[in-house]
Amino acid sequence: MARDLGIFPVHIGAIFIILTLLACISMRFFHNHFQLRKRVGDDHALQKRHVSKAEITLKRVSEDPGYASVFPPSQRATAFGHGAIVDLSSGKRHVLELSENYKHASPLSYVFSGFSVQDILSLGDFPDYARLSGVPLPSPLPNFNIATAKPRPYRPFRWVYHQTMSFKRMDPDFWIELESSYAERIRQRQQICAKHGKAAMQALPGSELACKELMEMVLQFICARYPGYFQLVGGNIFVNHILGTQHDLAKEEPLHVLRDNVPEDFALTLRDKAGQYVVRAGIICSSIGWSLGRKMGLDLDAIHQPVPDYKEKMQIGMNRPDPSLKLEEVFLRTDWQTLRRLPLSGAIVFNFKVLFTPVTEFEDEPYIPSLVLKTLNDGKKNLMEHKGTRHVERVVKPVLEMYERRQVEQGLIESDWEPRTLEESPFFPGWEKKWRTI
Repeated sequence: MARDLGIFPVHIGAIFIILTLLACISMRFFHNHFQLRKRVGDDHALQKRHVSKAEITLKRVSEDPGYASVFPPSQRATAFGHGAIVDLSSGKRHVLELSENYKHASPLSYVFSGFSVQDILSLGDFPDYARLSGVPLPSPLPNFNIATAKPRPYRPFRWVYHQTMSFKRMDPDFWIELESSYAERIRQRQQICAKHGKAAMQALPGSELACKELMEMVLQFICARYPGYFQLVGGNIFVNHILGTQHDLAKEEPLHVLRDNVPEDFALTLRDKAGQYVVRAGIICSSIGWSLGRKMGLDLDAIHQPVPDYKEKMQIGMNRPDPSLKLEEVFLRTDWQTLRRLPLSGAIVFNFKVLFTPVTEFEDEPYIPSLVLKTLNDGKKNLMEHKGTRHVERVVKPVLEMYERRQVEQGLIESDWEPRTLEESPFFPGWEKKWRTI
């Protein structure tokens, strides 16, 4: 398990990496997919250390202009009425450069979202993002108890298992989900950022609007969802009653506010001149084998290239069986991921929360042991190798087989059931009852 790349510090014997199936609510994304256009030759170039990010970008702009005139749908009419949509594809209006700070730009300049700088300034702080985005604020949980709260039991197992994007619509109530480990996770994330600096958190020039917008949307969400724990006072003071802290939002950097209050990873991508989306800001504390610092400034194709030195320095250790490994040391790691477009900046934000669940939890979860067994036994070889299952199979398989037999005996599953993706996926039959009684 890699340790010095801004990684979430969970001290367990092994992470059940096969089960890192990258579940997302809104859209499953951030692992080997979402290539807007595959370009022959980029793989080789990106693996050469002497090729700079700037050279890669210039090569892409000159060779692949197909998206240069393509802009995302604008929400400007939502804010200013019909007829407010501006055509940016004609090139007649100045669109902010990728590294240009909107605060220092001409009010007549435009963000690639279709809003002018003047529009954005006129909307002020904390505009009605629910109206602008079309995504309603969450239903409040006035009786929510952070001390006992548990995450929903995500089991994103599929059969047949393919590496796909597997988009799913997001339930707006669960964009940001808090649970009892909240305070501990915040402390850990602060420590990771302090130790690893820009490898875990940074924002490149031009991302100022996106960072501010993300912070405001997240704070609006958690204040609406958890009114007993979070408040916005006077428009600029954010109060966290769980930690007993206050933040002056006019003085603090947006990513710092998120780091200190929200136990989720965020990656912000912005549109460049070629119409591609590149990573420009983020907080990443739970990655395995990569860091934010290595991905900054790269487009979506480039960030999914193989991890540098992985094969030489990490693969052997990741796949080596541990004879002392015990069942209680094996966990399901689920990266619960969402993506959404921010209405003003046009940025696409990926946020993901890492959850660890003991494999022993599968015992009373219908069909889950069978699905996991099927994946381990018959999953595509290259995917299984990539997930690093070999070092846990010796311990996990016999237990899953036992769980499966018991579920048949108890009538939880049919004896002739053939593994397939469950209708409740990423959950299982009866999941809500278990969640509410955990």
